[in-house]
Amino acid sequence: MLGFRVGSLIAILLLGLSPAKSHSAEDPHKGIIDVDFADPETCQNCHPRQYEEWSSSSHAYGAISPTFNTFEMAVRKATKGRFANNGIQANFCSKCHSPTAELLEEFPDYVDDESVRPVRESLSEVSKRGISCDSCHRVSSIDDTEVLEEGKLGDGVANTSIVLDTRTGMRRGPLEDPVTNSFHAVSTRSYEYMNGDMLCGACHDVRIGYHEDVGTGQPFRRLENLYTEFQESPYVNLDHPLRDQVEAYHPLTGGKVVTCQDCHMSLYPVGEVAEYPTDLVATQGSGDEPLVERRVSTHYFTGVDMALIDFPNQDDPTLDKNGLPKGLDQRRKLLIERAVEMSLEGTPDEINPGENFPLSVTLTNVGAGHNVVAGFSQERQIWIEATVTDGSGKEVFATGYLRRFDPATGEFLVDPDGDGDHDEEWANVGFAFASDDSNGTPVNPYIEVEGPDKHLVTFTNHFEYVDEQGNHHETHLPIGKTNHFNNGRSLKPFEPVTHVYDIPIPATATGPLSVSVRLRFRHFLPSFLRYLKDRDNSLITEEIIDRVQIIDMCAQSKQVEMDPDVDLNGDGEIDQLDLLEFMRQWHLQHME
Repeated sequence: MLGFRVGSLIAILLLGLSPAKSHSAEDPHKGIIDVDFADPETCQNCHPRQYEEWSSSSHAYGAISPTFNTFEMAVRKATKGRFANNGIQANFCSKCHSPTAELLEEFPDYVDDESVRPVRESLSEVSKRGISCDSCHRVSSIDDTEVLEEGKLGDGVANTSIVLDTRTGMRRGPLEDPVTNSFHAVSTRSYEYMNGDMLCGACHDVRIGYHEDVGTGQPFRRLENLYTEFQESPYVNLDHPLRDQVEAYHPLTGGKVVTCQDCHMSLYPVGEVAEYPTDLVATQGSGDEPLVERRVSTHYFTGVDMALIDFPNQDDPTLDKNGLPKGLDQRRKLLIERAVEMSLEGTPDEINPGENFPLSVTLTNVGAGHNVVAGFSQERQIWIEATVTDGSGKEVFATGYLRRFDPATGEFLVDPDGDGDHDEEWANVGFAFASDDSNGTPVNPYIEVEGPDKHLVTFTNHFEYVDEQGNHHETHLPIGKTNHFNNGRSLKPFEPVTHVYDIPIPATATGPLSVSVRLRFRHFLPSFLRYLKDRDNSLITEEIIDRVQIIDMCAQSKQVEMDPDVDLNGDGEIDQLDLLEFMRQWHLQHME
């Protein structure tokens, strides 16, 4: 399975601005930058808590990420500069990882493939800080420009539909009554917008314009559908038929429209959805008003991404004053573990040897206000691993296991327990570097491997090429021949999905059966990173690939008894002859 797993490319579209070089709409920021953007350390002087939390986040990491930088280079080459600084959709990707670099015109032009270098090499120090304090707190209004060929529908959502204040030093926040200070002006005009989910929706829907999606018929393709999924969920719609389940699982949401901040800027996942800490907003003020504690937001922005290079506070189990782990690894693991529940209800408690065993696995998204997986879901990997062993310890069924990659030989070995140093791909897929004639994107990236895992169940979305006969072929870049973004494979909030494995149990199997099932997740496919490494191995290394972590989202196990009263020899009688036949077959099977 190969999507274009871009955590960071793709944070690419985390936060950006209307294209400064757009040929179809005038950028509201153009030519009016009168105030410098603040380095985050400047903000740290009065907001140390917020700074410390932000500094380990994916927002702070976005501009220097080797995955983003390498992928962005591949996109510039594949499109011959369409998304480069001098392209038709100028800096469509890169401006989201560093909004200040877009406004300060730091991104390079495309000349030819040989001239393409990592974006981070052209950035000033402040722009290397990614989505920093000023990227959000200088948002002054919504950009509701309609530019259909760029995927902008005029609804103030997607593709960085925001306008930054580039002419004053005023900062804006979520408080209706902020304390004045002598360091910068404050405004209450946009506090409702800062409190609402449209601030996040301005970037966390991403629509690639200029081409129709042949699967949906829309005049654009939904690269990231997160905000739209959230808006269609029972977390936002109080009249949704599944709304009562939201309130049953998350008691603080009763009668309340949930926002993105209620999960990603609250005490969740240690606390509850919509539970916030109390603290000082700033440690210094003007002296005219007393500093008082009030409800504040955390600035960890915990999600499913992680840094693949050394970066502050990635692995730190130490708890902050509010009980949240300081380490991003620890917080994201807790977040992911609260997302989905698993049930084996419907799986029988006993069966007879020689029969088919119906292993029923039900998954329910109970902890995410959007689909699981979400965001750049074509680059996330989520799947069911299941094993069944009999009473002698012999494995009778396995699915969702991984193949181990040996970088020394370039070969894959089957590693059913998935505990190797180089865990790589699912055992039913491979990766061929064959390419079409337009952008180096494999149209059919699978190769058959020995012993394919035909029972694999995955909830990862797809980039696809739909041919003239209507056949769907998965691709791994959202450009070139890709003409459909399949976002319908992931788990919707509170809509259970059940899969039944029909497993033949040998007549010689001994009881009881031991069943083990887990739902597994990782935010990048190693094969995608290896694809990037093949394009430019100066940034992506084997060490980076090995840092991709697998997290078990949920798991269940079960013992299934087996009834020995079976007519093994087929004479219509259950007698001593069946016992002898069982012993004969057992001896043949276990003494090979």
